Amino acid sequence: MWLDFFDIDRTTIMANSIFKSCLILFSICFSQMIYAQHNPVSWEGNSKQLLDGTYEIQVTATIQSGWYVYAQELESDMGPVPTSLEFENVEIIGKAVESGNRKEGMDKAFGMNVVKFLDNVTFTQKIVAPKSSKDIKCIVTYMTCNGEMCLPPKDVEVIIAL
Repeated sequence: MWLDFFDIDRTTIMANSIFKSCLILFSICFSQMIYAQHNPVSWEGNSKQLLDGTYEIQVTATIQSGWYVYAQELESDMGPVPTSLEFENVEIIGKAVESGNRKEGMDKAFGMNVVKFLDNVTFTQKIVAPKSSKDIKCIVTYMTCNGEMCLPPKDVEVIIAL
């Protein structure tokens, strides 16, 4: 066999292969662990009562420098994931209004015009909540990117006291 010709020990080859496989697996797991722990956006919510059972809800993202979050509406589905708010067990009044450090322009990575927010963004939504509600749950779905990479879309639960 060719191994005998080169005087290579089969056990050495197998050990090297196993070592290389373990090293690759460790590298992948470690990079995924670091990637999963990186969370450049934090969310919080608050409410203001307008009338009996009617509230103005504000859900605010604080975004690390260099990162951004996308608006609720984008010109195409072929780009980043827009931010969305889903409230449980309430009646929605109108559409959520966005405010914050807004930037609009051509995004080279996605090849389309996008609206994104840097530093912070607040989504303000009017709702009608059941009288027995002490708090409400909002699920925020968002995607965040910086100049080098995008993190996958993420769902975050925000509990808002009424």
